Amino acid sequence: MKIGILHCGHTAPSVIARHGEYAEMFQRLLAGPGREFVTWDVVDGKFPDGPGDADAWVMTGSPLGVYEPHGFIAPLEALTRDIVAARRPLAGICFGHQLIAQALGGTVGKYPGGWRMGPQPYRVDGMPDPVTLHAWHQDQVSVAPPDAQVIASGPDCAIAGMAIGSRVLSLQAHPEFTDGVVTDLIAARRDAANFANAPFAEAEAKLGAPIDRDWAAQRIGTFLEQTKARIDG
Repeated sequence: MKIGILHCGHTAPSVIARHGEYAEMFQRLLAGPGREFVTWDVVDGKFPDGPGDADAWVMTGSPLGVYEPHGFIAPLEALTRDIVAARRPLAGICFGHQLIAQALGGTVGKYPGGWRMGPQPYRVDGMPDPVTLHAWHQDQVSVAPPDAQVIASGPDCAIAGMAIGSRVLSLQAHPEFTDGVVTDLIAARRDAANFANAPFAEAEAKLGAPIDRDWAAQRIGTFLEQTKARIDG
């Protein structure tokens, strides 16, 4: 399976030096037999020719806002709609989750309560117990697009996961993040003006909690493979 990664933003240089870009984090998270990865830096205007350039797609996080006037947003929304129309599997994470919602008719905005970061518990359809994943966002989906099923919710984040039929899966949390990534992000962002009043101390106090990265990797990987198999069949 050829997985196309739509790389939507560059994180802090110090984080990249230690952990790689978002795309590299996803390659580590989703690595498995028969899977190969190709990355398009859409944030830098580098796009695939179309949905057929990969068997399945993953849209990454970003420090940018989907509602901000960046030149890559409109073509990425158009590509999203093309991927969905072509019935290729598409998974979106954080910014990717929000971009998918916006492209398909939902609404995204800043949460009035500010930043969510560090380990967060999420209620996920079909799971008896909460799933814990790292969060790092102040934007979130406030209105899901038509035909979307809300499959996860978290603290102060009612739409933390969506599914659209069997073709689209999205999560607000960052399953690709480890404690080390969050620690280094906090160090990089602590003095940034747009992180004023961010709950850094609260996030640091929660580090060390069990994170359900393996569950998320299996859920996303299985979704991509099973959806591809239905298309191929």
